[in-house]
Amino acid sequence: LAQQTLNAVRERVRAGKEPPLQVTKSEAQWKLAQLDAQEAGSRLSAARKQLAAMWGEEVVTFGAAKGRFDRIPATIPSLATLRTSLADNPDLARWDAELRLRQAALSSERAARVPDLEASVGYLQFEEDGTDAFALGVGLPLPLFDRNQGNIAAANLELAKTDGERTATEVALATKLAEAHAALLSAHQRVETLRGKVVPAMEQAFEAAHQGYRQGKFGFLDMLDAQRGLFDAKGALVDALSDYHIALIETQRITGTDVQELMDEKQED
Repeated sequence: LAQQTLNAVRERVRAGKEPPLQVTKSEAQWKLAQLDAQEAGSRLSAARKQLAAMWGEEVVTFGAAKGRFDRIPATIPSLATLRTSLADNPDLARWDAELRLRQAALSSERAARVPDLEASVGYLQFEEDGTDAFALGVGLPLPLFDRNQGNIAAANLELAKTDGERTATEVALATKLAEAHAALLSAHQRVETLRGKVVPAMEQAFEAAHQGYRQGKFGFLDMLDAQRGLFDAKGALVDALSDYHIALIETQRITGTDVQELMDEKQED
């Protein structure tokens, strides 16, 4: 766009319809756009290196990361629908496993308060008459003082503590999910509005200002203002798409599931 503006200004200056100063201004805008492009390229290079580092590579060997940045779903699942997937979160699954261990430990301690039967077998010789006999004995300790109450209480406390930590984790995850869902809805709405209405309107405005400037119907500032408006609109769209994908990733991390499976995806070009 900056190149188109610069070309149009040069034509007008060569035709003697604009002062040479306008070319200088247009060239400055074009240089600024080039700097922005170079900065974006540097961020891309850094992101590629970070991605490669995630699987232990120091040198980037892949050509590109596949994906459609502009892909968004037709609708966003409701918060209630997503909350049903919270059980798949690894943090909750960990606490569920911990609860089962604590419950097993409590059952073991409760079983320990019932004493085991003790059996004995022996050989006896009676001195009175010199006879021999086998003796069989069964004993049962009476837990009058030690009924394992201390260990049972400790096991109960650990179970209650684990259950409380699981509940706290679930509440925290539900709160984070609500925040991520709100961000997802907001970004989705901004993408729809910017892509469906704002950017097309600014493109038409720029095209009209560009053609009008060539024909002498609009001034240089009118065309430059339309260019900046289109710059800003497209930049806002890229930001909204980025916010959407970040919120989507966070939602999938919290729910432990592929949210895309709950969506009716559509492609808009």
